[in-house]
Amino acid sequence: MADSKMTDEQSSADAMEEDFQVFTVAPPGESADFNSVQAALLAVMDLDQNSCRMRISIKGGVYNEGQLEIPGGVQIVAAEGCELDSTSPVIITARADHAVIASRSKGAVIRGIRLEHNGPFGSMACVLIESGDLKMENCVVTGSVSIGVLIHGDASPTLIGCEVLVCCGDGIKVSENASPVVSQSMIHDNDGFGIFCTGNSAGVFKENEIYGNSNAGVAARGSARGVFRDNKVHDGKQGGFWLEEEAKCELLGNDIFQNQKSGIQVGGTANPNVVRNTVRDGLKGGIVVHDQATGTFAHNEIMRNTMAGVGGTDHACPLFHSNNIIDGKGGGIVLHENCGGVFEKNQVVGNTHAGIGLKGSCNALFDSNYIAEGSGYGIWVQERAMSTLQNNVIERNMRAGVVVTDQANPTLAVNIIRDGKHAGLLVRHKAKGQYRQNTLSHNAHGNIVLLEEAASEIIGNVISHGPLGGIIIRGNTTVTVRGNTICHNDGANIAVLDSSNPVCDGNVLTNGAGRGLVIMDRATGVYRFNMIRNSELAGVYVGRQARPELVANCICDGKAAGILLEDEAGGHFTHNIVCANQNEGVAVHGRSQPVMECNVVLQGVGGGIWLDENAGGTFRGNVVEDSGVEAYRSPGPSELSARLAERNTNTAPAALAESLSEWAEEKMQAPGGKKKVILVQNPDASPDKGVGMATQCSELLGLDPSRSCMLVARFLGDAGQFEDAEELINRTRGFLGESGALMMGTAVRGQQFGDMALHCAELLNKWAAASPAYSNDLMARAAGYSLEAARIFSSLLPSDTATLDSFASSLYWVGLNFATVCRLGGCGQWTAQEACEIADEAIDVALGMVTDQTPPHRVAELYFVHGVLSFCKAAALEAGHVRVPEGMPGDAAQVGKALLEHASKTMGLAYKHWCEAYGEKHLQTVKAITMIALLERKLGREEAGIQWYRKELRIREELQGELHPRTQQARRTYTSIIDEQLSRNRMEPQALTAAMAAAREGAGADPSPAVVAQLLVDD
Repeated sequence: MADSKMTDEQSSADAMEEDFQVFTVAPPGESADFNSVQAALLAVMDLDQNSCRMRISIKGGVYNEGQLEIPGGVQIVAAEGCELDSTSPVIITARADHAVIASRSKGAVIRGIRLEHNGPFGSMACVLIESGDLKMENCVVTGSVSIGVLIHGDASPTLIGCEVLVCCGDGIKVSENASPVVSQSMIHDNDGFGIFCTGNSAGVFKENEIYGNSNAGVAARGSARGVFRDNKVHDGKQGGFWLEEEAKCELLGNDIFQNQKSGIQVGGTANPNVVRNTVRDGLKGGIVVHDQATGTFAHNEIMRNTMAGVGGTDHACPLFHSNNIIDGKGGGIVLHENCGGVFEKNQVVGNTHAGIGLKGSCNALFDSNYIAEGSGYGIWVQERAMSTLQNNVIERNMRAGVVVTDQANPTLAVNIIRDGKHAGLLVRHKAKGQYRQNTLSHNAHGNIVLLEEAASEIIGNVISHGPLGGIIIRGNTTVTVRGNTICHNDGANIAVLDSSNPVCDGNVLTNGAGRGLVIMDRATGVYRFNMIRNSELAGVYVGRQARPELVANCICDGKAAGILLEDEAGGHFTHNIVCANQNEGVAVHGRSQPVMECNVVLQGVGGGIWLDENAGGTFRGNVVEDSGVEAYRSPGPSELSARLAERNTNTAPAALAESLSEWAEEKMQAPGGKKKVILVQNPDASPDKGVGMATQCSELLGLDPSRSCMLVARFLGDAGQFEDAEELINRTRGFLGESGALMMGTAVRGQQFGDMALHCAELLNKWAAASPAYSNDLMARAAGYSLEAARIFSSLLPSDTATLDSFASSLYWVGLNFATVCRLGGCGQWTAQEACEIADEAIDVALGMVTDQTPPHRVAELYFVHGVLSFCKAAALEAGHVRVPEGMPGDAAQVGKALLEHASKTMGLAYKHWCEAYGEKHLQTVKAITMIALLERKLGREEAGIQWYRKELRIREELQGELHPRTQQARRTYTSIIDEQLSRNRMEPQALTAAMAAAREGAGADPSPAVVAQLLVDD
């Protein structure tokens, strides 16, 4: 029985005995006011109950009575010394088909009494409370043929410290609109439920112990909405809690353990709130949600259950948040059928089977969970299951971190899958799925393995440090591998075997301990725009009877051959850059018969293209550098090498080799550079025009002509060939309407238009900046393109990270281009004032997008464009293009000076952040250097300005070459400053020569620009 606990109300009542009129009851033959409880109650009812409170004190014994109706305000208590644990307790029994105790009144109390109902079988209840607020304290209720306590109507009784046991039905049943408080009681060994709530009942059930009942410890149906707090519910024959129909109960802080079925089962359309419970050591599952149930399950400890810690089936759709699901003997979370729901921030650790198992056609969201140290799979998606799994950490599982089988089709995004004892991601059978922006590393049997007929999309992932390799593609898979960074794997970064036919686009394969890309057996596939660098063995290996197609890849800096073909391999290789590899650029061994057209092979230590005696193939239009050994080598007759050379361009012009190498390196180092497409000039096209080149590349690569034009225009613009780039830009918009882009979806076309406008905005700005004087026409078009790009990307939001990044870039160019338009006094359709306002608005929007995660190079861009705008405003004020804003103190000169000081400060910050992101010798950083030099001169700090201009010139010479238009512009600027100093100080050339000679003699070397500047100032 529960411990007897004296409540505050009971203590208060006992302290005021004088408020009660007490009647005594004793068994026949003993001295008392009455010899039956019924007689005492009848007497009490005849009295004026308003004059005083009534108490019936019952001495120990057995009273065979029944249907005792307790009036309002009356207390029935065990006499002193006759408590339940005494040798002479009070027992009231009944055998008739009615309750032992019934109550409909308010203020009634029954305390310290045992109530028994012994028949007939099927009687309604031992205690019946139809209304009122009866209070039962420290009572025992048992009924071998009935329900223990039946509470219905609108009753709101209180049971505290009671024991309800061995009833043939439910221990406590609450129905209709009843709302009891049951606390510190024991409800056990009943043939039905321990507590059964139905109808629209409510109530609070706290600190009870509910165990050993034949059905569930607690059941709720109808629209029951009781609150169960801090109870112990254990050893139920049918489970702990069973909630169904439309129940909306709250389960808070309960300890639910060792039940023979589920600790908590939720069905129907129930919608409970289950928070901070412990569900443990069950002989079946922990929590099961089925039918169309929902509910919120948060901060629960679910552990050591025999079957799944959490199970979902049918059309259930629960929310599981921040639960610990650990050490289960089955799976952690298992979903069947059409189950949905949201599972976020759960810890799923140490389970025997899969941490998360998805079957049937379930489709749930798993976000920010931790799945680790399981004896089985981390996540197993099978049958036709879908589901989205994102931001999860999956590590140290004994089998695959994630396995996808049968015809499953999940989406995995931004997960970390690492340190598995098997594969990181295993996709097999006919499974599909999208796998985006995940990080996979240190998985023992390969970071990603695709088998049989898998047809997945592997996009934008980082895949590294795999002992057996990065991505292993086998069977008849038709996977798409795009935009991934695959590095530092001990085996091949990508291995394509059997009869696989993947599409691999825009990946970076770098620093592999083995080969970069391996294609073997009868594998085929298309491999485009990949960067394959720093491989310990061949950058690309093609063996046996493989027949791949490699287009526009960059294969460089390898410790062995760039491309190695063996056995009877073939394939088509076009527009690839193969450079700076330690062995041959291309080595063709065995009986290989490749087709190689329009490739560029540079700086191969072991030569350009090498053919074995039995090898052959077609070699046409390749550019091969003469790097000190034979560009073409063959162990056969010398005329074979000669014929091979006749079909190709024997030596790459130095300028072409230099520009290709610098351009590729710059794109790789730039943020997002791993996703840039590297497109090589076709040497058969006209060297002085880009249109033919773009069109031919479009035909060869299968690209949309507009995309080809934009890529080539970008290449030409970086090389300073702005006129050719302009010609391509003029054709690009027409290409977009004529090409397949019109058949694409609206979002795809919008993205293409936006990319095109953004490229044009950047290109025309650089062209204008490289000119001796800014062209108003160029800046008007640059401003228009930037505004168009911003509007397009704004219309696509919210979207993916790439679109958001493009929107930020477009805002940067809007600010930069319109600031320049303001400085020029207006261009095209915009006045200087309008341009100033557009730039201000763009910068404000960009600043609003800054977060703690914004990378340094983006922060630097914002500082830079803010500084440019301040500088341009000052120049526009000085020229009279704009007015001092109303309310701003000072005249135009004072405001202009303040704007220049602000520009100088922000440019210093831009320089600092770009140095952190790229270092000083970078084309982004040099932009800040140029502006700092200009501002120093504007602010009268001549010597500092000369130092910064000299730094700009030195860096541009090193990065862009002496003939680049921007380098020539920097040299013109620096020379004009020196000439201006000479003119201003009127220093005779002979005097300057003598001073410099003296400085040279003193220093032992040519004087620095700073020394020259000081000589000019001191004169």
